[in-house]
Amino acid sequence: MKKPMKNRKKRISYIRKPIPKQSFFCLGFAVIGLFCFCFSLGRSIVNQGSGGPDVAAWALTSLLFSVETVICGVKTLKMKEINNILARIGTIAGGILLFCWLGMLVIGIVTIL
Repeated sequence: MKKPMKNRKKRISYIRKPIPKQSFFCLGFAVIGLFCFCFSLGRSIVNQGSGGPDVAAWALTSLLFSVETVICGVKTLKMKEINNILARIGTIAGGILLFCWLGMLVIGIVTIL
């Protein structure tokens, strides 16, 4: 026969899980990628869609930082016994940026054809 629920004590772990260095890198890369994304998007809007090589360079930089964010975040999320909240935030932000860039690439290719 099982014991009633009210006799069981709740177990709370007071041990703090460490935050790994990789999660700070992941979040930092996400912030840099977001900044590059906003800057390239703003410059493209100001130039009415005819951005030059500088806008393309900022866009490529944002794309590369987004890819690195997702890679670094996935590696960090695979670690055990750590606090991975920063890695989750960075990975989600990087994934959203990658999705935005993929959408813009598809829209650009479709409008050319």
